[in-house]
Amino acid sequence: MKRIFLFVILLLAGYQMPLFSQSCLPEGITFTTQAQIDSFQINYPGCTMIEGDVDIMGINISNLNGLIVLTSIGGSLRIGHSIPPSRALVNLTGLDNLTFIGGNLSFWSNDSLTTLTGLENLETIGGDFYLGYSMYGNYYNTPNLLSLNALTSLHQIGGSVYIWKCESLTDLTGLEQISHIHGDMDIHLNQSLVSLSGLDAIDTIEGSLKIGWNEALINLNGLVNLNYTGEELNMTGNSDLNDLTGLANLNYIGSAWIQDNENLINLTGLENISSVGGTLSVLDNASLADLSGLENIETIEDELEIRWNPSLSSLAALGNLTSINGDLAIECNPSLVTLAGLNELTYVESIIEITNNNSLTDLTGLESITGTGGLWISENENLASLSGLDMLFSAGMLHIDNNDALQDLTGLNHLTSIEDNVLIRNNDALASLNGADNLIFIGGNIEIKENAVLKNLSGFENLTHVGGSIGIYNSPALTDLTGLNNLSSIGGYLQLDGDSALISLEGLNNLDTIGGILDIASNPTLVSLTALGNVSLVGESISIWNNDLLVSLSGLDNIEAGSVFSLGIGNNPSLSECAVQSICNYLAMPHASVFIEGNAPGCNTPEEIKQACDSLPVPEISKLCSLMIHPNPFSEVTMISFELDSPAGVEIKIYDRLGRIVREFSRQNYPTGTHSITWQAEEVPEGIYLIRLQTGKDNITRKIVKL
Repeated sequence: MKRIFLFVILLLAGYQMPLFSQSCLPEGITFTTQAQIDSFQINYPGCTMIEGDVDIMGINISNLNGLIVLTSIGGSLRIGHSIPPSRALVNLTGLDNLTFIGGNLSFWSNDSLTTLTGLENLETIGGDFYLGYSMYGNYYNTPNLLSLNALTSLHQIGGSVYIWKCESLTDLTGLEQISHIHGDMDIHLNQSLVSLSGLDAIDTIEGSLKIGWNEALINLNGLVNLNYTGEELNMTGNSDLNDLTGLANLNYIGSAWIQDNENLINLTGLENISSVGGTLSVLDNASLADLSGLENIETIEDELEIRWNPSLSSLAALGNLTSINGDLAIECNPSLVTLAGLNELTYVESIIEITNNNSLTDLTGLESITGTGGLWISENENLASLSGLDMLFSAGMLHIDNNDALQDLTGLNHLTSIEDNVLIRNNDALASLNGADNLIFIGGNIEIKENAVLKNLSGFENLTHVGGSIGIYNSPALTDLTGLNNLSSIGGYLQLDGDSALISLEGLNNLDTIGGILDIASNPTLVSLTALGNVSLVGESISIWNNDLLVSLSGLDNIEAGSVFSLGIGNNPSLSECAVQSICNYLAMPHASVFIEGNAPGCNTPEEIKQACDSLPVPEISKLCSLMIHPNPFSEVTMISFELDSPAGVEIKIYDRLGRIVREFSRQNYPTGTHSITWQAEEVPEGIYLIRLQTGKDNITRKIVKL
């Protein structure tokens, strides 16, 4: 019995841990000196489980032996975190009994730390594991850390793993018990890291896998069992990486970003990926010759972007790709001669962007695409044809600019509608718009600008309606607007500005409605507006300025004066005939907004024009006496009242600002007198509308505002 008692006494004397664990320090503790470490057991007797955070941040702390009693930390353990960095601590001996950290474990600014010896019994990190940290462009790292071997008992990390700028670390041996990362795995700027050995058990990363700027890393073999990354796969700036071998079991990625890996030749290693949950970006990889490794990808849920890969010559590996639910962007790949490989792609939800691919001569490879959110074809200097888009029926927008060799729009032959804008600009060889012959509707604006040899708009013959505006600017070879012969309405403005060879507006002969401004300016050879003879409605202003050879406003005769907001006629030195019926009617209105100056005599002031109007033939007596709307503005219901001086058939149409009919009251015969019709407009949005009442050849147009 005496021997047993003596053994117990000796045990208690030689072993510092108490017989019973005790929690303490819910507010946590900070150590800034070696003396605080050494006196911990005296100051906090029995304390083995710290409930709060532990900060060890003294620059002269050289050992942690005074913390040998600790078994768990409920909060975070932060070692380093000091400026200047700690240079005395070389290992973590003293934490030998620590098994659990409830929060983060982080090492920042520990210049002399070479191993993690002392953490051999650590099993769980509840939060993130940081080896290094970046803040405001500065790195707080552990540059001399040689090994993670002390972490062999660690089997659970509740958050992310960050290994940043550990400049002496060659592999990740020590993390073999980790199979599941609940956050991100981020391995950056470790210049001596050759291998990912140590990650062999990881099968799931719920967040992102980011491996970047590890200049010595030659393969990804340590990730052989990884099959899932929930967010992003990011491989950036790994200059010795030739392929992605090592990811052979990866079957799902949320998105992928592969950039600036200068010796990456292909993407071998991604063969098990059939679907990308987000974006796939392949950017600025100097040696990338093809996309081998992507052969089994069928769908991309967001964008596919392939940009700035100077050696990329083939997309053949994308042969099974059928749909992209974001953009398709192919930009600045100077060796790419064909888009063959995209032949199974039928749908791109957003924009197809083909930009700055100077070896591309056509768009062969896109033959299966029937619809897209838009086409952006720009700065492909040898692109001579749009062939390859032959099955495209609809597009959200069309943007064609700075393609020096493009001669026409052949390839768009099945395109019938464009929901948004069309921009055709600065295509030096574009001589016609042939190829767009089946286009009947454009929902947005048309802008045609600076196409050096475009003489007319042939190719747009079937276009009947433009929902937005038409602007034709600085087209030096354009002589007329032939090609727009079936266009009947423009929802926004019509602007012809700076077209130095434009002689007439032939092509607009069937145009009836312009919802916005009619603006004809700075066309020095324009001599006639007669092609506008069927225009009866201009929703805003008429502006005729700086047209040197224009003599007469004939062609504007039939515009309903009540639809015009203001009138500007100026600096047309040859213009002497302004007394056409619509202008006369507008000048006779009591609150007309008029600016007229700088034209030839007879058209130089409003008074001169009014005097000339007096000599016009008296128009046929109209059956219409008045059109009144009350209330105006209105919210839901308004009354349309009109007066007839003789019996007539009356038709009423209501247009929105885009020229679309939103309500139509079919033709009905009315006797002489005053009549009213109620418009219940709950179904239309707030805005400005035009009401047109017509009896045979007579019509009146008024603006109305819904609040």
